[in-house]
Amino acid sequence: MEKILIVDDSPSNLATIENALMDDYEVVAVTSGLTALRFLDDHDADLVLLDIEMPIMNGLQTLQKIREREYLKDLKVIMLTAIKEQTAVVSGFKLGISDYITKPIDRDVVKERIRKVLDKKVN
Repeated sequence: MEKILIVDDSPSNLATIENALMDDYEVVAVTSGLTALRFLDDHDADLVLLDIEMPIMNGLQTLQKIREREYLKDLKVIMLTAIKEQTAVVSGFKLGISDYITKPIDRDVVKERIRKVLDKKVN
């Protein structure tokens, strides 16, 4: 079963996404970029859903740290954002995100975007 790491400082967002995915994927939910990096240092993941707006270390900073790790440079990442401003999304694409999803989270959109990104992985 594929493993998805969800990184979001909002417990309600984590619960929504986790509930949408738990039947199809192994899901790990964490509330900070630092915790995500620690997890990825010790565990594999097939995909990361990464919130942009988080305190201390935001999603773009977390993504930068992920890409600095040679063993994570090809990890699939989908950004989660409530930001209407496209500059953060463009920055994410420059750092190698596979896709992005806007908040509020729609369960069906999340499931479909994840499926498409993971399908690309096996091609």
